[in-house]
Amino acid sequence: MFRPGDRMLSAMPLFHGFGLGVCIHTMLSQGGRCILVPRFTAKSYAKQIVKYRCNFIAGVPTLYEALLRLPNMDRADLSCLKGVFSGGDSLSIELKKKFDKFLYDHHATVQVREGYGTTETVTACCLTPPHMFKEGSIGLPFPDTYIKIVEPGTDKEVPYGEEGEILLAGPTVMKEYIKHPDETAQTLRRHADGLTWVYTGDLGTMDEQGFIYFKGRAKRMIISSGYNVYPGQIENILDAHEYVQMSCVIGVPDAYKMQKVKAFVKLAPEVKPDDKTKKELMDYCRKNIAKYAMPYDIEFREDMPKTLVGKVAYRVLEEAELAKIKAEEEACCFRRRGQKVNKEKPITASYAAGYPAALEKKVALPLFRLSLRSAPLLSADSGQFDAHSAQSVFRHACRGRKRIILISRLRTRKLCEAFFDKLTPPGYPAALFIPSIDTRGLYRL
Repeated sequence: MFRPGDRMLSAMPLFHGFGLGVCIHTMLSQGGRCILVPRFTAKSYAKQIVKYRCNFIAGVPTLYEALLRLPNMDRADLSCLKGVFSGGDSLSIELKKKFDKFLYDHHATVQVREGYGTTETVTACCLTPPHMFKEGSIGLPFPDTYIKIVEPGTDKEVPYGEEGEILLAGPTVMKEYIKHPDETAQTLRRHADGLTWVYTGDLGTMDEQGFIYFKGRAKRMIISSGYNVYPGQIENILDAHEYVQMSCVIGVPDAYKMQKVKAFVKLAPEVKPDDKTKKELMDYCRKNIAKYAMPYDIEFREDMPKTLVGKVAYRVLEEAELAKIKAEEEACCFRRRGQKVNKEKPITASYAAGYPAALEKKVALPLFRLSLRSAPLLSADSGQFDAHSAQSVFRHACRGRKRIILISRLRTRKLCEAFFDKLTPPGYPAALFIPSIDTRGLYRL
């Protein structure tokens, strides 16, 4: 495939295994030339492809997404290309289709070939063959490289087609994490076959022909109502819509579901980020996404945050969302022991979702609603609080639980104080009490 004199446009950072291993070492070992790009911009990158008649390009999916939008590429002749490689992040099926069409329209005779590798194995470990493509696959292992799918954290292999953790072995496996023996022991494990295997923390499957299918990072997986939700699958569906240029899906802490799905969308040019567009995208999602994985909200963004390598920085979006929840939490009308009730701001559904214990431990919290009509907790005639009856209900509600959230439609500070001060029986954990002025938000929980 590589011949002496071939040119690789090397835009990936050299501190990254992809940039160093694929863009530099591979070409130099074969007598090729590397066209270095000190400061990357999509415009300059596109210009250099044409100027130097590069034979190979390699990059993350966001690079190819950026090239699709450049007007100066309309008449570019890419017939010089012998290989186009994507790695470093999951390439959505829709983006591959769009860029393959782009290559065809610009006289290239190749398609995007997706690969997979880790820093622990220096560079790529598998790649889509040039003669055989399977939708959603990241290809076949390289010679002398072994891949198997096991039950996460074990050495027990799973059947073909069944999901598990991706393990790698071969001559490029690292020696260790320097001065981190515990992390090394968790990542590198020797099996009965005598090979040292890298536990990647990535989830995937293998078919009977040995093709690998990447499903996502185990740490990025969203668990909603007990179901596993893979952000990449939701992003593939969103990216297929004509209004969407790029999407990113994250999990948001939720009191009931443990996590709920939120989508961030960068719209295609000339598409307005209004309620009508959001409604159409939400309707589209309902038709194509299972109910448990359905995004509860879609937020439009002018651009997505990127890492130094060019991947979408989903952690930045997660941190921003948690900060937003925390800000709403502090602004909400809530009551703790020793704090005053804020009558001016109504409680919203976001407070219970942003309850600190849920953020720190990622555990579902029981939600128990009380109201003025829930006799015998409150005597409507006298306005006096029946503490004994309320304690009985509270005991039943928090039986076997360490913490409970109470939400009420009580409107006066006096009644709120009565609930908070007298509801908690001796020997039971203190409750987080949320007096509510606007109950419409509560029914959405």
